[in-house]
Amino acid sequence: MRLKETIPAIEAATRSTFLSTNSIFTDQAKNRFEGDFILADSCFFDVLPRPMVLGSAKEILSLPMHAIISRSIAEKMGGDVIGRVISLINNPKQKITIGGIFEDLPENTTEKYDVIVSLSSIDQFMWDGTMNMVGNDRYKGYIKLAKGTKIEQLDSGIEEMIQKHMPLDKLEKWGLKFTFKCVPLASIHANDDATVQSTRFLMLLAFALIFTAVLNYILILISVLVNRSKEIAVYKCYGAGKKEIFNMALVESFIHFTLAILFGIFLILLFQYSIQEILDVSIAALFLSKGTALLIGLCGVVFLLVGVISAYIYQQIPIASAFRNFKMNKRYWKLALLFFQFISVSFLLSLLVVINSQYKLMVNDRPGYNYENVGHISLHGVDSIGKNKISEELKRLPYVETITSCSHLPFEHPGGNNVSIPGENSDLFNVSDLYSAHNTLLDVLEIPVIEGRIFTPNNTASTEVMVDRRFV
Repeated sequence: MRLKETIPAIEAATRSTFLSTNSIFTDQAKNRFEGDFILADSCFFDVLPRPMVLGSAKEILSLPMHAIISRSIAEKMGGDVIGRVISLINNPKQKITIGGIFEDLPENTTEKYDVIVSLSSIDQFMWDGTMNMVGNDRYKGYIKLAKGTKIEQLDSGIEEMIQKHMPLDKLEKWGLKFTFKCVPLASIHANDDATVQSTRFLMLLAFALIFTAVLNYILILISVLVNRSKEIAVYKCYGAGKKEIFNMALVESFIHFTLAILFGIFLILLFQYSIQEILDVSIAALFLSKGTALLIGLCGVVFLLVGVISAYIYQQIPIASAFRNFKMNKRYWKLALLFFQFISVSFLLSLLVVINSQYKLMVNDRPGYNYENVGHISLHGVDSIGKNKISEELKRLPYVETITSCSHLPFEHPGGNNVSIPGENSDLFNVSDLYSAHNTLLDVLEIPVIEGRIFTPNNTASTEVMVDRRFV
């Protein structure tokens, strides 16, 4: 919002932050539903518009403890949802009123949410840092530029906003320098380093596979050419010209190509869940996207390449081969094809070995804690009495050695806080922290204590903390 105040070229600005993902929520009848929750201000749909089924997003997101929900969630709740009250199972006291319904997001989107709660409700769920200029960097900001404005024109305005509103003196004392830039929304995913590297790798792999397949087809064609030479020569004796031979080769290639595509579709459907896990998108969304045209074009190019090459080879067969034995000659180019074939296969095998080695390294890496024979379960929304009952029942199981609890697992996104010394105004630095951890956590995960001791057992009112070496 500060940016919009500073730069006139910004037509609209908005911000949002996550509230809860894969969350269970209930209505008045205590029916359970699941969805992703975010908090957003009233200008959210001005910048990232979605068609509204019912209600006005701007008005509803201006009201504290009001929300709009997706069409699919509304249908799961019975359809008639306007005015109904819901609550997150891990925040049962906070009542949210449904004010409107928006159309579902497409599957291939970076943002994923089912329920949008007004940002003015944030203090009912957590500390309100909406006006904080340092730290609490959990918000996503979006701006909509006026027509004719280029994103590079914002650089001077961004610098002006930083100089005007950021506590630069405090940041300098911490040894920090703050700046940021705006990125076109359409290129956020495409320009991501991981996405770029993954795309390049998959393109390289696809090229190697297609190149190998084409070479295989040509080599198979050459291997049966001696047996088919008399057949092609007889066709020529009965008046078949270059056009007829070309059409015959294309028809044969089309039949082979169609069978290959059908078999490929069968394999895709057979391994669709593995493909969805790797690409994080369903098969339907994958083939009903803009990439379908590229895929069809690529198949067309491969088909024409194979068809033209096979037609050219058939056209070179002399009519005389119908009356005498036909022998292959000029075998050097065939040996060259075989040479490239061996190179392609060697490349694919090497790539497979590298991928397998990387996978083993990733799976067997030692992250600093022990995860073998350790399982976990989320108990969000379960009260302390219920948690104690679950703990006692688990302890009775003969194959459970010990149990523990914590607010976040090591591989999850932890919370962040600024560290300061009581009585001093300045913050020292920012840390990632676990808000709570049982005194047995480090024993279960086999994290060594290099100095000091573990938390005092069975002390629920303890304010003790443990820190890592970097903190020290």
